[in-house]
Amino acid sequence: MAESQAVIKARAHSERDVRGYIKTGLAAENHRVGQLLQTLLQVAVDVNWTNQATRRSDSPITPVAVACTSVPTIERLRVKEVQTEEDTPLDLSENYAHLDDLGGEFWSSFDSLDRGALLQDTRDYLNNAEQAVPVSALANHFKPQHDLETITLWLSLAREAELPLGTETEEFNLTTQTGERLKYTVPRVDLGGDALKAVDWESFDG
Repeated sequence: MAESQAVIKARAHSERDVRGYIKTGLAAENHRVGQLLQTLLQVAVDVNWTNQATRRSDSPITPVAVACTSVPTIERLRVKEVQTEEDTPLDLSENYAHLDDLGGEFWSSFDSLDRGALLQDTRDYLNNAEQAVPVSALANHFKPQHDLETITLWLSLAREAELPLGTETEEFNLTTQTGERLKYTVPRVDLGGDALKAVDWESFDG
């Protein structure tokens, strides 16, 4: 559970960092544009427009691009639009692809734990069980592919039901999606249908 929570916190922290980086970059870019406009306006104020020699003198602004002396100043400041000789119509035709052509990364993005289905299956199994069972019995029965997430959900369910999680532990083995055999050590807690009656299933999110 600690490792799962650490992964979730790290993922949330990374998302906050990315959002902050984007916002900071946009703010810095807007600030630089504002400074450039301020510099241009200040130079325009300082220029003696009645003196022809002043208008032909070197610009006090640091060059930021290749000099285009043949292009009028106002044309350099205007926003340019890309113009093509041929008008390409908007293509709204439907393109079909076969599912077999999709890569493995596409399908792996859908391979996630269905928490709602797992909770319902766990609830049905415990209600039909003759007595409370430990997490190892649930793991041996369901043989979950998303092993760490599933075990974390079961332990969170035990905490939600206010079942005691003592110092006693149990060990069991599970085969991961890659075929690797791993041993898990979890707190010993017995889950039963009667104990889970106090759980608010509508609000429980694991």
